Amino acid sequence: KVFEQKASLRIGHKHPCADDIDDVEAFVLRTSKNNYIACVRIKAQRSEPRYSIIYSHPNASDLSDHLVGVPNLIDVARVHKCDVYSYDYSGYGISSGHASESNLKADVRAVYD
Repeated sequence: KVFEQKASLRIGHKHPCADDIDDVEAFVLRTSKNNYIACVRIKAQRSEPRYSIIYSHPNASDLSDHLVGVPNLIDVARVHKCDVYSYDYSGYGISSGHASESNLKADVRAVYD
């Protein structure tokens, strides 16, 4: 179900904040609809996070926009001492499939599980 990326992580465009991604783990999940979605986990800077957030990015953006953009999910994880999970919906970014309500529900369920 989980496929970790072992190669070096390159996310988004070159931005001064993009060098600060040591706490970002990229992986791919297979959903119940057999789509593959690109995901990231931004790790809390403590051994046991207080809680986890699943962030579904808005339309007209993708996963990389919020690692260095607004909201900056790396900062959210640090400030709130939590893990943040985010993903590209089916049919967006490098995720397979197409956009639909049923695929979106399967995407969120895959990240949650």
